Amino acid sequence: MTVESMAIEFRLLGCDRSMENSTSTSADGLLRERALRGTLISLSGQGGAQALRLLSNLILARLLFPEAFGVMAIAWLMINALTMISDVGVRSAVVRDDRGDDVDFLDTAWSIQVVRGLVLWLVALVLAAPIAGFYGEPQLRTILPVAALTAVLAGLESTKLITLTRHLTLGRVIAVELGGQVAGLVATICYALVFASVWALVAGALVMALIRVLASQFALAGPRNRFCWDRDAAHRIIHFGKWILVSTLITFLATRLDVIVVGKLVPMAALGVYSIGTMITQVPGTIASKLARAVLLPVFSASRRESPEALSRGFAKARSLSLPAGLAAILGTETLAPAFIHYLYPPEYSDAGWIAQLSMITLWFTFLQVCARPALIALGNSRGVAITNFVKLIASAVGCVVGFRFAGLPGLIVGVGVGAFCGYLTMGIQLSFAGIHVLAKDLGYTAVVLLAGAVIGLGPRLGLASAEGSSVALWTLALGVALLSPVAILLCRRLWRIYGHPP
Repeated sequence: MTVESMAIEFRLLGCDRSMENSTSTSADGLLRERALRGTLISLSGQGGAQALRLLSNLILARLLFPEAFGVMAIAWLMINALTMISDVGVRSAVVRDDRGDDVDFLDTAWSIQVVRGLVLWLVALVLAAPIAGFYGEPQLRTILPVAALTAVLAGLESTKLITLTRHLTLGRVIAVELGGQVAGLVATICYALVFASVWALVAGALVMALIRVLASQFALAGPRNRFCWDRDAAHRIIHFGKWILVSTLITFLATRLDVIVVGKLVPMAALGVYSIGTMITQVPGTIASKLARAVLLPVFSASRRESPEALSRGFAKARSLSLPAGLAAILGTETLAPAFIHYLYPPEYSDAGWIAQLSMITLWFTFLQVCARPALIALGNSRGVAITNFVKLIASAVGCVVGFRFAGLPGLIVGVGVGAFCGYLTMGIQLSFAGIHVLAKDLGYTAVVLLAGAVIGLGPRLGLASAEGSSVALWTLALGVALLSPVAILLCRRLWRIYGHPP
């Protein structure tokens, strides 16, 4: 998922210097226009998707019990693990490769993802019983194989969706995604109203995946995929994807290690509350990850095909807007989290508020890494991405164990944040080898996020130690608005400076 939050400035190809010829000028302007349009469409689509996700969560919190969210957190944890373990980078390969528009290349990529989906389902079928025994949840024995059918359906999605992303034609991609999400939401709610069972979440996921397959195959223009094996195409995909495979496995373990540990150490109801809290922090994180895949990777890849210098300039200019936008989004989410949980969720979910706030440490460093990763992929350095995520995994594992040992669940969350910082630091070093320097420029924003986040999260609780939840939520809102207003003004001024005048 999931990239795994901002409008991004893409005057990428050196338009501030004297243009060398009219052809490059025209190409530069076209790329900027497509990138900006793709950014706005992707933002709109992701905003709608996250709004639907939150709406679904709010409704289901009243129809289902916390244990249901805990059980499904484990189920999706395992399915996502299998998905990421087998990720050979098909999507990234199609987006960046020079043969990405070739029919045989696309059909070979589709054939690989179909076989992969079937293998994932078979593995889930075999592992269902051991996983159910490990977590002491008999329901997982049947839930896992059925939920894993979503992997089979995902493998059948047409590569037309990837082609549209490659060319930054994102409107139809967003329409397919939102259409599937709406259908899944309706199916989930209808099932929950009748049966009030964890199977409602499974049914919704299957309906969403099915709608995506049908829409991608029949509602989008272009030739349908067929089974094909082009040796050169397969070699390109697998050769590029071998480090993507390693990287995604490590990424999964590093980013979801907390769920693995929490699911074993606490009851399923507590895991359900934890999943609600981290779900809130995933909203800006998911938007950033989606923008990175849908906009930054295609644009950076196009710049890299021109020259390394063009990529470096484009990265710096994109970063100049993504940093303040990410800061505002992350601190804004921290400000809203207590009120959101207190006023919209049943009382048994109250702990999700502080869980969401503390998870912002992890979110910030993950955001920095997610927005930098497309540059490494555009350079073809998937090995560097794997190294980065390996460091993050080791640091997160140590952080989880040490943090939980000394401070329980809060310590575990902080430990995951330390792991995210180590991963970001490693990626910054990798980029510096390619002449792209980020660490020094990010330092000031990081200091502001950590300091302001501590004030927003701790201030109302320390000052109102005996107050009830509503008072803490309201004071958090007031304090957050006061601190974020200057950031909002800065961001608006920068947006106006970039887009208020023609390039």
